[in-house]
Amino acid sequence: MVSIVLLGLLVSDYYKTIETQKKEMAEVTAQKEALEKEKAAIQLEIEMLNNEDYVTRYARENYVFTKDGETVVILPQKNQ
Repeated sequence: MVSIVLLGLLVSDYYKTIETQKKEMAEVTAQKEALEKEKAAIQLEIEMLNNEDYVTRYARENYVFTKDGETVVILPQKNQ
């Protein structure tokens, strides 16, 4: 009788361990997919930053980068 109870406890513990590992595997898989998407976005950004036209346009739009002889005038926004 004792050996049956012990065997039952071992089997129960075995299945709990398997379920825990399945949950951990699902979490790790989700993290991996998120990291792969982030990696793809970063690689795209790197490719874009290697394009001189893109870098120039980005600098002009975000950092008020000007060409020689060009003057930047910042207009106030309308309040609606």
